[in-house]
Amino acid sequence: MILLPVLNEAEGLDVVLKSIPHRLLYEIGWESETVIVDGKSTDASQQIGFDAGCTVLVQPSKGKGEAVRLGFEHAIKNKFDALV
Repeated sequence: MILLPVLNEAEGLDVVLKSIPHRLLYEIGWESETVIVDGKSTDASQQIGFDAGCTVLVQPSKGKGEAVRLGFEHAIKNKFDALV
């Protein structure tokens, strides 16, 4: 699972998402899912994530630590083998 904590990152998020080598990961036997944990952005960050096919989680409170914790909970719940 690829975890991206974001807060108002619409300007560069699309470029970052397009740079993730999902096809290469698949070719070497890794199934990848990109999960965006959004800190209640006021821009289009959530929509960009949805449009790119990402799982988008909205964290209940602010802070990068909270975003990472929520991402880890998602990874454990969905039985991912690795998180980056």
